[in-house]
Amino acid sequence: MNSPKKNQKNLDLQYYEIVRNTFKPTITVVEDIDSTPIGSYWGEIKVSIHKALGCIATITNGGVRDLAEVEKMGFGYYASCVLVSHGYVHIIDYNCQVKVGGLLIKPGDLICADMHGVILIPLSIASKLAQICQKIQYSEKPVLEKCRSYFTQGTISINEIKKVLDEMKKRKPKIVK
Repeated sequence: MNSPKKNQKNLDLQYYEIVRNTFKPTITVVEDIDSTPIGSYWGEIKVSIHKALGCIATITNGGVRDLAEVEKMGFGYYASCVLVSHGYVHIIDYNCQVKVGGLLIKPGDLICADMHGVILIPLSIASKLAQICQKIQYSEKPVLEKCRSYFTQGTISINEIKKVLDEMKKRKPKIVK
């Protein structure tokens, strides 16, 4: 971990300009090139700047900090660890391909991230994604409604489970790539 070189000191502002001009909402993906993360780029200050630029989350193989403050801001973290310090963290490149958590991510990729992980969504299906999700929810509805009706009253019969699973299968959309 070294302090930034002279030519790296202005990269932050250039990078912020890219984030500001990117389609919203933006998720920033940052690859930590240290073999083991030892200083966090992400904390209350960087998150505040990114939120003001229209960014809603970060995905990094590095560390994050200031969890309580960042949670209050509604900013999403997907990171490899929590760190206590920032150190000499600095940008060496931006708007480029990175590898984080085994995923090769390029600028403009469509990402879905939540507490369960991160996936890339092919741009070829992006326009159909909302409709597909609605159809999947519709197909799962009979199982969820029927089973939840038993949460406070006895147990469901195996025959009823079979019926709602069959109904779900009938409703399940055919997804063609």
